Amino acid sequence: MQLQQLYYFKETAERGSINKAAEALLMTQPNLSRSLQKLEEELGLKLFSRDNKGIQLTEEGQQLYQHTCGVLERLEIIKRMSREEIPRMLSVSAFPTLTSTRMLQELYKWYREKSIQFTFRERRLSEIIEDVHQLRSEVGVIHINPIQQSQVNCLLRNKQLEFHPVDTDIWHVYLGPNSPLYEREAVSIEDVFKYTVLRYPDDDFSILTSHAMVNGESLRKRTKRVMLFNNEGAIISLLRTTDAVMFGMRWKNRELYSELGIACKPILDYRMEITVGWVKRQKAPLSPEAERFISVLKRHYGGQIK
Repeated sequence: MQLQQLYYFKETAERGSINKAAEALLMTQPNLSRSLQKLEEELGLKLFSRDNKGIQLTEEGQQLYQHTCGVLERLEIIKRMSREEIPRMLSVSAFPTLTSTRMLQELYKWYREKSIQFTFRERRLSEIIEDVHQLRSEVGVIHINPIQQSQVNCLLRNKQLEFHPVDTDIWHVYLGPNSPLYEREAVSIEDVFKYTVLRYPDDDFSILTSHAMVNGESLRKRTKRVMLFNNEGAIISLLRTTDAVMFGMRWKNRELYSELGIACKPILDYRMEITVGWVKRQKAPLSPEAERFISVLKRHYGGQIK
């Protein structure tokens, strides 16, 4: 396989037409077709499906396209290295509830005088793992409960990633001033179920939480009223203005309470242990920027695990 074949494949995939791609590449349609056919034969994959409307990527073709884009983008960066100063790069994917404004502010102060491109993505657990595996992010920040543990460990091994725990905690309940539970020191899980629970949409791993049991019934069955959001701002707004509640860890308690009036209460009669940590590719050394990020992460969330 040659890099030129990947250029041809990417151009064809993006234009959805061999004729249009050949025209853009200043080559003949038969030569481009032969190059694509040879690529399929070398890989043993069918990359395109064809009909009277043109060509479309197959599932295998879509996967190759994602890898190809990453390879060619990095190749272009390498080509520019001798001609200009390339900004340092750091990409991080994190679960939304693990995003700390204070942590990001500290990183901003550290990097503001430096030449760096910092990309921060809020993702679900499976998306974070895929981002790190596909090189879209150097580091992923996740949390895992015991019900998810074996499946997550299996996926991490398959993706050749390693997990580094930072801290453990148990589930608490977040609620705002409009909640009847706001002034209590602690709350019962049965009281929590009286109110609407706010949470993020399910993925393959959050669905496992349905196996958690509360007084003989699954947690999912006990939560009668649920609202799903993929935006933390919407969740925080509802916590501040309604009697809705959200399960979470204590890590954001100081930030949410002092700035937004949202309280974090321990649950008297239910215990769900959570481990938070970061993932990276196996045997891949961290960049200095990622090392700095990890040190800030540990300072903000670390505690029990040494």
